[in-house]
This record gives sequence, structure tokens and C-alpha cells, in this order.
Amino acid sequence: MMRRIALALAIGMASGASAQQVIAPSGVEVQLYDVRFDEDAARFRFVAPVLAGVAEVPDSWTADATWLCTYLALPALSANDVTPAQVVVSVSGAEVPFGEATPDVPQFFEGFAVADGACQWGLF
Repeated sequence: MMRRIALALAIGMASGASAQQVIAPSGVEVQLYDVRFDEDAARFRFVAPVLAGVAEVPDSWTADATWLCTYLALPALSANDVTPAQVVVSVSGAEVPFGEATPDVPQFFEGFAVADGACQWGLF
């Protein structure tokens, strides 16, 4: 729990925004609602209510996910001295329990390797 709070605070400081709300480059407002760690990945989970009911991945999603990884996730991880091998950025139309399939709520994911202090797209 403390690590999640520290990461949220670091995200807010890194982005100059509130600790949980940011506007992605496409103009979509997203909110961080969960950060999870497993063996070698940090998972940053965002919600964007405007995506509720969307069936297809928005054209802007890869660029938005790359931006979220580069400008929010990496600074937060660095500020907390966490160095995962990969970062997974996801956004959904509503908050969903981790690991549960929710056919009525769209969820979009992008995976990034972390190398030389940068997000390298393409794990999925």
C-alpha cells in the first residue's frame, strides 16, 4: 500500500498534475487507480470513462500508452528506486478487478521493455 501511495505521489510530481488525473496527448482524461508489481513487471492501470462502450482500440492508444509510460510510470518508478524489466500500461472504461475478464468494459493494454531509462514499445 505504501509503495502504491508513493508511486501516485511521484506521478503527480512528475507530471505537474494532480496525483491521479492527467490528460493524455490525445486529449483523453485518464486517472491512475492501481499500480501492481509482479515478478519483473510494474502495471500502471488507468481508467478513462470516455472509453466506456468503445469496442475497438482507439488509434491514439499506442501513443498515449507510450506517453504514460515515459512521462508518468518511469519517473514514478525512478523516484521510488524500482527498476522493473517491463512496464504494462492499461486503460479501461471503468475500474475493473485485476485479472478479471469484463466483456462489458473495454480494456486496452500495451507492454514496454525498460532499457537505458526509456520505454521501448512492443511486448504484446
